[in-house]
Amino acid sequence: MDVKTIDTIFQLGKFALLTPKSRSEKTPSLGRKIYAFILMVFLTVGALVNIVCKIPHYQTLGLMQMVLRVLSDFSLLLSTVFALVMVKTTTRGWYHLIRNLSQVCGSGTSRKTAFVAWFVSETLILICMQVAFMRKAAFRFIQTHFFQILQIFFIFFRAVTGITVLHMVKQCYHSQKEIIRKGFEALPSVEHNLLLLKEAVSCFNDIFGWNFFYFIIFGICRTLVLIDDNVKSPKGMITRVVYYNFSLEVLGGLVILVKFWTYALYFIMLADKVVKEFDDIFADFSEIFARTTNNKKYSLLNEIEQCRPKFSAARFYDINKSTVFSIISTVTTFVIIILQFELRVEF
Repeated sequence: MDVKTIDTIFQLGKFALLTPKSRSEKTPSLGRKIYAFILMVFLTVGALVNIVCKIPHYQTLGLMQMVLRVLSDFSLLLSTVFALVMVKTTTRGWYHLIRNLSQVCGSGTSRKTAFVAWFVSETLILICMQVAFMRKAAFRFIQTHFFQILQIFFIFFRAVTGITVLHMVKQCYHSQKEIIRKGFEALPSVEHNLLLLKEAVSCFNDIFGWNFFYFIIFGICRTLVLIDDNVKSPKGMITRVVYYNFSLEVLGGLVILVKFWTYALYFIMLADKVVKEFDDIFADFSEIFARTTNNKKYSLLNEIEQCRPKFSAARFYDINKSTVFSIISTVTTFVIIILQFELRVEF
């Protein structure tokens, strides 16, 4: 496991309670719990003020358009609040996740530079967006967008952190394939490591599952809003782009959506690759046992099969390749519903 990358993530994320403050922290201190409560109140009040300030705009929209925007705003809010409420659970999950990965593979490819580069570029983009909006409409921006962009940064930070950890999990599974090649005597060690990795994946789900759940809700809603605004009603887009501040909103929305789909698809495909690594390991076990006369080989294979990793979004649904098609199906269905709803309103 890449300890340097984990330490870097913790150093960058601990100030906003996005991560524990160190690898050795099992439970958050009283001070961090109080800080979590203060931060939760601050972000919640700010987000609610943003939403309230948008009510006059929401009232000019149709029912379906308003619902999509409200769901988008509240998915961000709930993601932030839930992460702070669950800080004790996630801190404990981080501790067990790192412990198990360290026991399975002591080292791995460093991703510290890539993560720092992402963090710096993302922060610069955030600052540029904040400055650009505030130069044109400072008070209006603070009312309607400041806390939203901050929450988007938080949810993206957790998504990229999840992707980085997934790379480490994948490396650990891949290392087991190398151990199997050493011979039959290495199989008990591999079986024990697979059990540790299964527990690590369970901790991973506790840490990142809810974030991915809200992440997908936010992304789908924002995609549908963009389609509703700029595809179904292209004239509306042309009218808005005439104004500098509105064109920034369109550009900012596009940038956020491109990053969302990039992170989401990468996250899903990486989780699927981890499961594929396990399938390869199981196939190697099956091939080895096929050459033996051990009467317990079928029970051993069954025990190994029980160690299959399973990624889920808040235990609601599994994260695998089929998730991509489910998302596409959901977006397509809602686009059809929006079009039908608007046609009924017009007639």
